[in-house]
Amino acid sequence: PSAEGPLTTAEPQTIGRVHSVPPLAVDEGMKGDENKYDLQQPVDIHFTNTLHTPAVDESKIVVTPAIPDMKVTISGSVISFLGRKKGKTTYTFKFLEGCLEDIYCQQNATLELSVDVNSPIPCMQPLRHGDTIVVPYSKEEALKGTSKDPFVGFNAGTYALSYAAVNVPKIAYTAWVVDPATHYTCFRKRFSLAPTPNNLCTESEWMAVWAKHCNLTAAHEGELDLSKQEEDTPYQVNINVAPFLKEGKGHVVFLVKGQGERARDSVVWVQATSLGCTVFTSSGCCFASITELETGKPISGATIKGMEEGTNSDGIVQLPRSRTFAPLLATYNGESTFVSNDISTDCRINLPNTPSYAFTDRGLYKPGETVCVKGVHRERTIKDNLYSLATPAEGTYSWKCNLNGKEIGEGTMESGPHGSWDFRIALAEDVALGYANVQVFSADNKRVCNVGFKVAEFRTPEYEVQC
Repeated sequence: PSAEGPLTTAEPQTIGRVHSVPPLAVDEGMKGDENKYDLQQPVDIHFTNTLHTPAVDESKIVVTPAIPDMKVTISGSVISFLGRKKGKTTYTFKFLEGCLEDIYCQQNATLELSVDVNSPIPCMQPLRHGDTIVVPYSKEEALKGTSKDPFVGFNAGTYALSYAAVNVPKIAYTAWVVDPATHYTCFRKRFSLAPTPNNLCTESEWMAVWAKHCNLTAAHEGELDLSKQEEDTPYQVNINVAPFLKEGKGHVVFLVKGQGERARDSVVWVQATSLGCTVFTSSGCCFASITELETGKPISGATIKGMEEGTNSDGIVQLPRSRTFAPLLATYNGESTFVSNDISTDCRINLPNTPSYAFTDRGLYKPGETVCVKGVHRERTIKDNLYSLATPAEGTYSWKCNLNGKEIGEGTMESGPHGSWDFRIALAEDVALGYANVQVFSADNKRVCNVGFKVAEFRTPEYEVQC
């Protein structure tokens, strides 16, 4: 019992539970031989307690050697350091006394931590994934095709095939101008044309057999010398598509080869078109919708390969049951576009029930750049017992953008007369790196579609072109 004061307790008393927190310090789990990072990763330093972000004084955080374009982000008990780090380098992070404060008002003593940044294995990867990509037709971008230079700078716009590379000394490519009606089926089946037993051959060998089988001659072959690039520094390489198109439209197949352990051969079919083609299901039936990519206007009279009936005034056509389209190819006024996936109209596949879509002008952006987003919204209606697509009334749409699960922007935009809309997202200079997702909502707050992109640090390469 208490011996303090005249009123003592008859029995020992327990009053709640006492919780104590450790001093603010670097998490011990981050020290030692495991404290290593790949070049492309941010350096994350974990602390014992959740930090009070407004009280952090970044001017008293010293990094040696300095990291160019360094950005500091704080989330919970973690401080992340972004920027153009160098491989095979040990960085020392020094937090001077009092520069950090946790949510319990504790400040740090002087802290110091060293981390190792590994040199990346030479690698190259496309910034738009998939063996087929769509390049939306742009008259302004098409005019750039008058240039004979097959390579363009970082701000290449939409008419570029882009790759991220690091420690790759050379990139070579071959381009073929193709017709999807004649060449696509064989393109999809090129792996069955293997020149060696058991299909043990490279993409280059497969493509050589494919081109010979289709009696195709390469439109251009070129090499890009990247040997002068700064070691361990990621950069973006853009191959100009426009010189191989006719007035900014057409189809081109590229074989891109990079030197390096992870610089795998890449084969991409590029279709530059002003037509939008989507396939969707409703009430057990399968439909195709053809629109103008720029305005969203439905296209009447477009033909689908293998069908006699064309699209109606709503730009749609019902596909016959128990058919497989590989691909589903649409043609209008001499221009063609296609859906690359095999489309089975028995409706057992998972297709969207509305033909709304959105796309960005590029797949990757640097902090401080502007993301351009465009899309079209359609609504399902039943008219005279027939399925049709209605253009929503002009109104105000909204969007939200999340990066790594955290909202970085939102806004509104007005839809056009054909249900089309567009907007821009200005990325902050200190925006985090990672994957972003943009969701678009109609005037009645229903989500109509979404689109993603990546934010990363890249520099414009200096190179020599050999043709």
